[in-house]
Amino acid sequence: MLKKHVVFVLCLFSALTLSAGVLPPVCVNSSGVYLSGTCANSGGVTSFSVDYNGFNVTNGITYIIPGLSATASFSNFVFDTGAKTIAFDVSATNTSTISGGSRLNAFGFDTVPVPTSGVISNSSAGNPYTSIDLNNNPPGNFPNGLSGIDFCIDSGANCQAGSGGLGNGQSSSFTATLTFASLSSSSTLLFQQFVDRYSAFSYTVPGGGPTIGSASGVAVVPEPTTYAFLLSLLTSGCVLYRKRRPAQE
Repeated sequence: MLKKHVVFVLCLFSALTLSAGVLPPVCVNSSGVYLSGTCANSGGVTSFSVDYNGFNVTNGITYIIPGLSATASFSNFVFDTGAKTIAFDVSATNTSTISGGSRLNAFGFDTVPVPTSGVISNSSAGNPYTSIDLNNNPPGNFPNGLSGIDFCIDSGANCQAGSGGLGNGQSSSFTATLTFASLSSSSTLLFQQFVDRYSAFSYTVPGGGPTIGSASGVAVVPEPTTYAFLLSLLTSGCVLYRKRRPAQE
């Protein structure tokens, strides 16, 4: 008698899990960029990239939206202690493949310490991201349960959904400059809770679910540390379910 078992992996996503993300804080100081979450004396890099998923929370249920994704890279960090600024280059791409298209309206992250102001410069042709918003509406919150986000690069105002942003397959680049109340050669800056926002798409959840037209995203796979995707599974409440088949003679 041979018994067979089929094992399913059920990943139970929640708004709390998604808001936490899977990236440790990225630490930046005058010597380099550190992906370990703390600034160290070795292991610094000059740039890092973030990949985002897409999801929406409706009536307390989190829906991962297939075909909705984006990526952003941050590089060439320059400390100016006299001006109390940190400048860095940003390149963003809406990598979504969702039918009918989408718009990548905004992306941002929490910063420690919080900058006092920010500006966009050196933009590529047609760059839709024209402002840095330090007080999104409501303050410190993105949609879909994402909270504590006080830094936003957007194509409109207050990091809201709108007609601006990158469409499917479109890219843009620019320089962002942040000003702080104080800055010295020994100062450190933490980037954490990487999020983005999408609009102008239409997705109907299979099986009679809701139709969704706007979404948020969180960082899912940092480069070059690909272990974060595995960490996201471990922290998202994955459950093993074993289904028995009838015994076969």
